[in-house]
Amino acid sequence: MGKKKRRIPEGEFEARIEGLSHDFKGITRLDGKVHFIFGALPGELIKFKYLKVRSRFSEGIVTEVVEPSPYRATPFCPYFGSCGGCSLQHISPSHQIQLKEQMLLEQLQSFGGLAPFELLPPIVGPDRGYRRSARLGARFVPKKGGLLVGFRERYSHYIQEMESCPILRPEISGLIPRFRQILGRTSIPDEIPQIEVYGVENGVFCTIRHLSPFAQEDMELLRSLGKETGAYIFLQPKGPDSIHPLANTSPPAPYYELDTMSIRLHFAPGDFIQVNGMVNEKLIQCAIEFLGPLQDDTIFDFFCGIGNFTIPIAKCGAKEVVGIEVSEAMVKKAIQNSTLNCVQNTRFFSLDLTTDVQEILQLGPRPQKVLLDPPRSGAKELVICLGETLRPKTIVYVSCSTATFSRDAGLLTQMGYTLKKVRVVDMFPHTSHAETIGLFRL
Repeated sequence: MGKKKRRIPEGEFEARIEGLSHDFKGITRLDGKVHFIFGALPGELIKFKYLKVRSRFSEGIVTEVVEPSPYRATPFCPYFGSCGGCSLQHISPSHQIQLKEQMLLEQLQSFGGLAPFELLPPIVGPDRGYRRSARLGARFVPKKGGLLVGFRERYSHYIQEMESCPILRPEISGLIPRFRQILGRTSIPDEIPQIEVYGVENGVFCTIRHLSPFAQEDMELLRSLGKETGAYIFLQPKGPDSIHPLANTSPPAPYYELDTMSIRLHFAPGDFIQVNGMVNEKLIQCAIEFLGPLQDDTIFDFFCGIGNFTIPIAKCGAKEVVGIEVSEAMVKKAIQNSTLNCVQNTRFFSLDLTTDVQEILQLGPRPQKVLLDPPRSGAKELVICLGETLRPKTIVYVSCSTATFSRDAGLLTQMGYTLKKVRVVDMFPHTSHAETIGLFRL
């Protein structure tokens, strides 16, 4: 027999918030059990309703703020609370940064036992209209008027019914109602699960995932979508390798620019790029400052992608920069980007940095300096290889998870490295996520 489902109490309940969880939910204790309350801040007296009840904890959402925190802000998006995209619009932007710094410091102490080090001012940018790429969900719901397009609702798999998003670049946000209207008129509106969109320097690029083939008359609708909006339309019938332009169209290769460095980086629909262009450029400048490239330096850039860090570092005077990435397609893009930007002191290789770390030793001279920008899971295997075998004098670690950054920082410390400087990078304002960049030296 399955576990008996716990009954969710009905009505409103009052609580005083004592602290914040790692994902910035309010923490309170009622009847001897921890409760995590979305939308609540420390010190506040709030009313909430239950969302989930478990044996060890419960979850709820604020319904009324009786005594507000001085750091509380009025959410600027009408969908905040129900949409799963943002989670911190109820907190003033400056205090969001302070909370993210506090969380980083706590996790560095908890996971790595690290202190002291220099905490530099955070890297910040605009807090609205900053997101230049997004994966929008789609779902056909006749009772709600047809095809819904947007982000998923909080605590559910349903799609938030929305007409715009103030976090997206305006040229992307403005497409949401057009997607809904035109894709909803195709013959397979219930076979379109998502739309990936990029808004970059040379246009808007949309990839429509579809589980069944479009009919011929659908193709005319898709062409009209492109003509009316100016967007370049791509289709994805299967996996990422199946992405292709709409028939009888010849879209350019999308690219974004690093203005202060006169660099243009091409990518393909489906590729990963940093969502926040302005903050990405500031982050690159910080990484170069931490590395301090010299004319005799060999620098390795691990998890290099299309060359987002590799090419700017190479242009700053290093003898050679070696980019390493698991995706062969991304490596090809990085090589092309080096050529297009007239950069000749780079080499690129495809390696799985969770399993093939020993093969790094075959790539040529050992690096004096290293940059790594791993996925959320971190780079434990690579960090051990760096500390035990390669032993570069300088390591610059960029991370999208404070927890795995802190874990790996602890490992580096055990192997003789010292965390000299660290700073929070607010790549995703109004969400609980933040990037971190740290400088380690032997």
